[in-house]
Amino acid sequence: YGGFLIHFGAVLMFLGFAGTFFSLERDITLEPGSSRQIGDYRLEFQNVSEFQLGNARHRAAIIEVFDNEGNFLEVMKPAKSFYPTQPQPLTEVAILRSFMEDLYLIFSSENGDEKGSVTLRVYINPLIGWAWMALPVFTLGVGISLTYRPKSLLTRETILKERYIAAQEVG
Repeated sequence: YGGFLIHFGAVLMFLGFAGTFFSLERDITLEPGSSRQIGDYRLEFQNVSEFQLGNARHRAAIIEVFDNEGNFLEVMKPAKSFYPTQPQPLTEVAILRSFMEDLYLIFSSENGDEKGSVTLRVYINPLIGWAWMALPVFTLGVGISLTYRPKSLLTRETILKERYIAAQEVG
């Protein structure tokens, strides 16, 4: 049974990686209150929020995410983090995970115009959750394979031990 699980895990991993051929990557510019449809998601930009956390100053784009039917999914907050010791800001990616696909938002830039628009890089990676699910399935298969001993193997071991003991007694 372990071998079946190992092969099933390999198939899941293959499907997860094969899904990257269907990934979507877009750069979009949004103004506060505007929205854009990307794949099966509608992204609505609210505003840019600035806050201090630890020794870093963060600027996050507040994005509400909706599905095709208009159902609210999540508020995503991709951000730029400014540390006093770093010359360049660090990018904080926002990820909405599901078993069928992952939505990644990257806060590329604030455009500095009077409208307060921002540019986001959007990635939609289908089936990537399948590759992650492959790991526990594969690990379970390996564990079963390493611990499982079929009855026929145990019987053969018993026969060989009995023959060895008999040979020791004769010789």
